[in-house]
Amino acid sequence: MAWIHTYSGKYIDYKNPDFNEINITDIAHHLSLENRFMGQASEAYSVASHSLFCTEIAQYLDYSPYMQLRVLMHDFHEAYVKDIPTPLKKVCPDFCALEAKFEKLVEHRYMLPTLTEEEIKQIKHVDLVALLMEKNTLLSDKSVWPQLKNIEPINCLKVPRYTPKEAEELLKIKFSELWDNAFKSQPFNNVMRFVGVMV
Repeated sequence: MAWIHTYSGKYIDYKNPDFNEINITDIAHHLSLENRFMGQASEAYSVASHSLFCTEIAQYLDYSPYMQLRVLMHDFHEAYVKDIPTPLKKVCPDFCALEAKFEKLVEHRYMLPTLTEEEIKQIKHVDLVALLMEKNTLLSDKSVWPQLKNIEPINCLKVPRYTPKEAEELLKIKFSELWDNAFKSQPFNNVMRFVGVMV
């Protein structure tokens, strides 16, 4: 058996995944219960909370609504393949291939264009700022991680403390809000603003 049964009752076949089975209900619920840092934090901190925090950072940095949406969605694939720490990914090339497959699956489901190199850099910067602030707040490890050497925290922002239910509902609300605003200035908006694409 190489499939899972999702919260909303969909079946995800890891050997032959169908993008039509991807939906925001499952993504929000799964990520609200998926802990960051593999449980090493001082308290439960979900990927959904991380996604919302990243979007708050992106808004502070004056990213466009479209880029805020892409920031919010940058870990959506983890609803189906879990949040695996980067050091572990480095020794699991097969997993990395599966992760990349589900990243593309989410893009396909929501008819999103492939990110440009500049957009990837923007998302990565936000992710690292969030990582630094989460590390400083939630982890006992006080060493300087190499990828964070040149990253500065945003001191006026705080790592959120959402319950799983709060994170789940806020993620769905934020996704809907950003979806409504993201494509107003994009040349591909006529295709992507169908209501059926968003759910």
